[in-house]
Amino acid sequence: MPNHVEYCRRPEYRAWKSKYDSAYRAKKDYGPFWEAGMLLIELNNEVDQRATKEELALAKGTVNKALTRRREYESITGNR
Repeated sequence: MPNHVEYCRRPEYRAWKSKYDSAYRAKKDYGPFWEAGMLLIELNNEVDQRATKEELALAKGTVNKALTRRREYESITGNR
């Protein structure tokens, strides 16, 4: 068992296992379109890596969250 654990920690095995697992999950999730699914996942990862914090916050809707909530509350109640 210790030999197997050491084998699993090798960088080349981890790289192979990562590719294998992503292909396995894509085949499971996307069926016959698994290759397109893998490309979609890679594209999303690339977009996320290139996006700034402001762009990510805007996409998630967390920019000025407190201010937005306060304005919504004021518009509903009419209070300022």
